[in-house]
Amino acid sequence: MEQLPIVSVCMITYGHEDYIREAIEGVLMQECDFEIELIVANDCSPDKSDAIIKNIIRTNPRGSIINYIKHEQNIGMMSNFIFAIQQCHGKYIALCDGDDYWTDPLKLQKQVDFLQANEEYSICWTRFDKVNQSGNLLDENIPSFDQSLGDITVNNFFENYRTWTLTTVFKASVLKRYDLSKFKHSKDNTLFFAAIHDSKGKILNFNSACYRIHDTGIWSSATNLNKYLADFNNYNEIKKKIVDTPSLNYIIKRNLKDIVLCIIGHENCKLVSVNVFNDIFFPVLTNLPTATKMRFLKWYLIKLWSTYVPQSTRKNYEIHK
Repeated sequence: MEQLPIVSVCMITYGHEDYIREAIEGVLMQECDFEIELIVANDCSPDKSDAIIKNIIRTNPRGSIINYIKHEQNIGMMSNFIFAIQQCHGKYIALCDGDDYWTDPLKLQKQVDFLQANEEYSICWTRFDKVNQSGNLLDENIPSFDQSLGDITVNNFFENYRTWTLTTVFKASVLKRYDLSKFKHSKDNTLFFAAIHDSKGKILNFNSACYRIHDTGIWSSATNLNKYLADFNNYNEIKKKIVDTPSLNYIIKRNLKDIVLCIIGHENCKLVSVNVFNDIFFPVLTNLPTATKMRFLKWYLIKLWSTYVPQSTRKNYEIHK
């Protein structure tokens, strides 16, 4: 009977031909006293990623631990992530996207040792560096450790945000309690809250990876408005389906204010934003200060006028007013 791996490394990739080799080799260099597997899910990348990954599997001495899947058509980042997670067999699951990479060959050993020795924790992270697309250092040792002392719980999760995907290792049993495919607005925060709902997490005091900032990064290249809207929906879904805490309610209100200020500050805001706000803004409009409320309503009415009223009608109105 084939022995199951202790750790499954989950890696999703799209358009990462310049980075995927470094990401995979960071996993293959891991020195562990247990078996690991690497799941690589390619979301139909329109570049040379497929050839690069197949070459690594064929030529690297540890290429046999890679389970590689290329989708025939693009299914989207979160669908690809959920698919990849479902292919994992390990007791623990580690995450690393195809444009990031690990730098410490003992990363997995240290994190698994911690989780095995401390049953009260279900997830852990480490510190990391931030680099640009050429690999040049932008920032180091994130988060600073004096900001990361203590346990991470649902009550302090958003205090000095410090839980980044690329260093995550968590107990696979978390996924038996919370099926990520049931979440419409799932993100890494969904997984993290699922892990610490009835447990806790920890930042370990060592640096193990590099987070890459580049123009084609799905999150780093997104507009502020799209980021705020995605976060708002994600936080509300966590509140409804996992846990409701004062800290989560506070971050939802703060995020809502950021969305409003972002929208009314951009004249070229697309109509989709108006439609979105019909659903998510007005139900909680009363929670905002009067000045912010009025600024948004003024913007909203102008936007409705310019969007829905035919230009001929607007011109006729301006002539006769």
